[in-house]
Amino acid sequence: MKYFKPFIPFIACWILLFNSNNFQSIALINGIGQLVLFLFVVCIPIWKTGRMSYVDIGWPWGVALIGLITYCQINAMTLSKTLVITAYILIGSRMGLGALKMWSMGLLKKEFPSVTIYHDLIIKKENGEFSQIDSDGNLETGKFYFLKPYQSKFVYTNKDEDIVTNETLLRIIDKKGFQIDSYAIGGNALKKLLSNNLDIEKEFTIDYAIENEFNYEIQAGIKNASTSSRVILTFNKDTIELEKWEIFDELDNKTVLEFTKIKKNIFISQNLFVVRYTNN
Repeated sequence: MKYFKPFIPFIACWILLFNSNNFQSIALINGIGQLVLFLFVVCIPIWKTGRMSYVDIGWPWGVALIGLITYCQINAMTLSKTLVITAYILIGSRMGLGALKMWSMGLLKKEFPSVTIYHDLIIKKENGEFSQIDSDGNLETGKFYFLKPYQSKFVYTNKDEDIVTNETLLRIIDKKGFQIDSYAIGGNALKKLLSNNLDIEKEFTIDYAIENEFNYEIQAGIKNASTSSRVILTFNKDTIELEKWEIFDELDNKTVLEFTKIKKNIFISQNLFVVRYTNN
């Protein structure tokens, strides 16, 4: 029912038009015409590709179709009617031809499919291995643990250091020196990616999205961020898993994290994220 409710006002208006003596014929023909147009130009292509950009092809031609149907059905043509009909046809056709040109150039393939805009972060628990390259080219490896919402842990293999995050703090733990440095996490990318019910379009300002042979890549600005300005996210094309992120700070220094051997929805204890180091 929730998918049907948005159509109720449109159906009600169409019924009113259909029951009007003046607009009955136009309402019927336009309703059938728009249905056929959007079925084959918009709905079926979106269903097959997951790309919402086909709407930008369909609706301009829908506008032009209204003008064409009105021209064919109207009885007494006046100057005002001619101007309105001409405006519908010209405006719709101009935008429609522009959309078709973009489609013929392959630009629609650069749109991020709608299914990945929200990402498969309905996953609540996840772990695996990671590699990290900082802005100086230094390589670090280790294991990661994600437990939504907001909790993460990075255990480094080649240095005595862990990083643990929650909703408010990022802690760097020096296991050798028994020292803990804490930083306010603010609105950084990691916190947003580990939030419940992530909506990338809401949390990020999308700059571009590209579909490659094996993955989807999206670059986005981070809204309300205090420690980073933009991020590039790479998703596996088949599994829609987040495989890599590249984070740029306000000075454009880049840190790259790649994730492998990912395991989903496994048991991860809350105790893993509890920070309680003592010097024994």
